[in-house]
Amino acid sequence: MKKFLFFLLLLAQISFSQEPTYYLGMRSSKYAYIGVQPFKHWGVAYENSLFAQDMNLQYGRISLIYSFDIPFGLKGYYSFFYGMRYNNDYYDLGAVLNCEAALYSRFLWVNGVLQPRYDSDIKGMLGYSLSLKMMFFRDVGLTAGIKNLPEYRNVERRFFAGFVFETDHLKVMPEISTPLSIEMETTRVSVSFVYENSIL
Repeated sequence: MKKFLFFLLLLAQISFSQEPTYYLGMRSSKYAYIGVQPFKHWGVAYENSLFAQDMNLQYGRISLIYSFDIPFGLKGYYSFFYGMRYNNDYYDLGAVLNCEAALYSRFLWVNGVLQPRYDSDIKGMLGYSLSLKMMFFRDVGLTAGIKNLPEYRNVERRFFAGFVFETDHLKVMPEISTPLSIEMETTRVSVSFVYENSIL
């Protein structure tokens, strides 16, 4: 019993000494999410679709997240997720590796995303994104790159460009993307943002 109580006290000490944080945001103007990071590196998040015509067509996803920040300006996170539509007509699961590294001080950054994913209807697929970010001012910059990350369900190769607004607690990324395939003509404008702050 004493060992168990000691373990709980140690766990609480680790949690509170690392300033547990919460965050909320929106991805690609389509999904809203909320999360908490009670420990230094570990967190959990829940994401839900927006604007579905029918409640049964809403999509929810839960993710386990491990974030890292190592020397030489490299930072990012791993994420393992499972999601399904409310009416249970399909589900997906997979992982995300997101890395960002400074190439030239804090002016030029490169970002890479790798997302292996399984969809119960479409089966296996591999999403990716590669982009550059240039911070011309302390809080404002431009980003551009290529990706095939599924904005809906299937992968599609697209070129994207947009702005980045970053402060200590808020990051906003409006972007426009256009397909690289001549068979597709859908240009999209979307906004992603995340607000993060300490719980205590």
